[in-house]
Amino acid sequence: MKKILLFQILTFITVLFLFVSGRIVKLVFIDQNQILSTGVSAVILGIPIGLIFYHLIPLIFAEGNLRTRILLIQLNIIILLIDSLVFILIKKIFTSNHFQIFQVTGLVISILLFIFQIFRDLFFNEEQIKPDSSVPQLPVQYQQLKPVKTLLQIFFRLFPNPEPTGIYQIGNPNKMSPIIITGNYELTIRRVIKNISDIDCWLLVCNSRGVNIWCSSLANHFTTDDIIEMINRINLNSISEQKKIILPQLCAGNISIQKIKSETGFQCTFGPLSSKNLKNYLNNTLPEAGRLATFHTGERVEMALACPIIISIIFFFIYNFIHLPDLVIIIPVLYILSVIQAIIFPYRFIKNVFIWSLTFGLLAFILSFVFNRIVNLPLTMGLSISLGITYIINEFTGWSPLVKYSFLPVKKPSLSINPARCTGCGLCIQVCPKGVFHLKNHLSQAAKPDQCIQCHACFTQCPTHAIQHNLQKNKDSF
Repeated sequence: MKKILLFQILTFITVLFLFVSGRIVKLVFIDQNQILSTGVSAVILGIPIGLIFYHLIPLIFAEGNLRTRILLIQLNIIILLIDSLVFILIKKIFTSNHFQIFQVTGLVISILLFIFQIFRDLFFNEEQIKPDSSVPQLPVQYQQLKPVKTLLQIFFRLFPNPEPTGIYQIGNPNKMSPIIITGNYELTIRRVIKNISDIDCWLLVCNSRGVNIWCSSLANHFTTDDIIEMINRINLNSISEQKKIILPQLCAGNISIQKIKSETGFQCTFGPLSSKNLKNYLNNTLPEAGRLATFHTGERVEMALACPIIISIIFFFIYNFIHLPDLVIIIPVLYILSVIQAIIFPYRFIKNVFIWSLTFGLLAFILSFVFNRIVNLPLTMGLSISLGITYIINEFTGWSPLVKYSFLPVKKPSLSINPARCTGCGLCIQVCPKGVFHLKNHLSQAAKPDQCIQCHACFTQCPTHAIQHNLQKNKDSF
């Protein structure tokens, strides 16, 4: 925790320095008399900006009380907006003397704001969200349509959005009703509830650090111990008599169902890849396709809306030294191009993603150059858009459940099955999101090894260690 706090402080100092220096560097050759005044104003605005990034660090590392961090980020955004609005009004309404008084007052308040939030982290011991051991009624917020909030969560899905852990009753469950496990990422909870609203069951929300199941499992934020802790905390034995829980398929790469059974007595099964198919799964009518990952147009557009956030932040600091208003055009264009490339992504005529990204970026630059000739926009904007969309396409492939990053070389998967150890249990078939395995003569075979996306699920779940994979850490067991 101390290392993260140090990283937070360094991030704050770096962001504040970049913002302030970006504001005053242009004045060195233009109007040196305004450097002090502009510098003070930049510090006043830079402190809440720096604090926003300061609180983003624990979110990225999923440490501490993430809900509190989100509230503090929102607080600093409000402070930043108020400061900006007051600057505009005072410059237009009051004299320079009044403006100087405001600057001094604002600087003092900003410094106190910084000291308060730093001291809070130094002397206040944060805890993770504590699970509710009771069985509360399902909160209304999870059942309501919230299109604006959903859209914001899609745009900022890179960052955790945690909800309290606990168990909820869906419909009218009894002690023999199914128990469905999910993480505490709010968007996931609402979507799961929507898809199981007509099923009498229990929904057990475990701590995934406010991240979706797929990402939290791969990042080791959603673990076996988190599930065991929740089962024990809420005393699941008193709620259910069937001793069986349904896990999300996409957590299979990081969960030990053997350990859960040995420590809690609950047997685990892996449900379908999407909660939309839970009803079919419970009715034993789940088709094979229900366990395969897809990346249809809606999913691609959702990822495309989330991808530009990193490059937008980078451009903010770069253009802070150049001309910030240019971002009013650059960032919306990047989002539009991101959605366009996501829609046409499966139909692209160049299959190599890196070469495709360069081609798309070059095309964007040519179009920007032509447009520049018409409306006389800076050529640097076209270059930024071109570089931005090139980065976004490579980032986009890493966000897909089916594609690995192509910018950096990925080692080709190598897997095999020891027939002497295989029992034909079919777990590898259940958890593989690409349909790599099938049963032949009651034994599993890797029918499509080239389709492997290296999600760790098969060899993690194999109870007899029959699957040998180049990613497996403990190869001595083979």
